[in-house]
Amino acid sequence: DGSLTIIDRKKNIFRLKNGEFVSVEAVEEALLRSELVEQCWVHVSASLASLLTVVVPNKAKLMRLANTFNIDGDLADVTNDARVLAALVEDIQTVAKAAGLRQYEVPAGVHVETAVDDSGLAFTTDNGCLTPSFKLRRSMLQARYKRQLEALGSQ
Repeated sequence: DGSLTIIDRKKNIFRLKNGEFVSVEAVEEALLRSELVEQCWVHVSASLASLLTVVVPNKAKLMRLANTFNIDGDLADVTNDARVLAALVEDIQTVAKAAGLRQYEVPAGVHVETAVDDSGLAFTTDNGCLTPSFKLRRSMLQARYKRQLEALGSQ
């Protein structure tokens, strides 16, 4: 009927290369339903046709998953194993589908952040990744993960 429906804040709606509009907060909310994800940030670029995400894993649950594959080590060692990474990505995709996300809303690339503080968080107000009201500072995150995003986008 030609009407326009606003589904999120204007600042949180981005356009993909293929012309689709994505509400990144809705995607992030869906991904946080995964028991393996503690924090996440979804990146959208007008030059890409798909989303990229930086995931901070739930350390305890990811380490239990690694134990099922008989993998020992710290969080960085565990996330470097292809089987653990594949299980994490599969879980994210399953949660995204269960949340009703469209195919273009499911992140195509995942970077796992392993530099976490004592509470298991990588995005904090102390490091400038969160505002005082605990919202993601997207420009700061984009600058912080620029190299990793470029690597994911070129795959």
